[in-house]
Amino acid sequence: MKIKAEYIWIDGQTPTAKLRSKTKIMEQGTEPPIWGFDGSSTQQATGDQSDCVLSPVATFKDPLRGGENILVMCEVLNVDMTPHASNTRAACLEASENFSEFEPMFGLEQEYTFYEQSYDSLKYGQPLGFPPIWLSSSTGWILLWCRCR
Repeated sequence: MKIKAEYIWIDGQTPTAKLRSKTKIMEQGTEPPIWGFDGSSTQQATGDQSDCVLSPVATFKDPLRGGENILVMCEVLNVDMTPHASNTRAACLEASENFSEFEPMFGLEQEYTFYEQSYDSLKYGQPLGFPPIWLSSSTGWILLWCRCR
């Protein structure tokens, strides 16, 4: 029986990379093979040498297509099978192997902002506790206190 394997990888877009995918029709029960793609369309290669390689790392059941279809998480390699410059997973894997004797620690942080429930144009969408006018900057929040009459 044939299934759909959705190969998913991170492209070379800067400053923010995006997810890319393409579908391979394959026999059920077979391991997803490495697969090539044109890296020039994902900013991972120039047009004259555009071949890149998708190397499967993990597979999961496809929750959208259902059935036996799968999602194939991939890393991008050069044609000589070395990690591509956009492949940050390879560097992360190397670091985790170098420090495997240590136990990893992870922390999660959640921040919440409550807003004024007001239809007054000066307060609409205003975070609670903030002064009447507030601006953002690259160094954080700059708060301006204005006393206008």
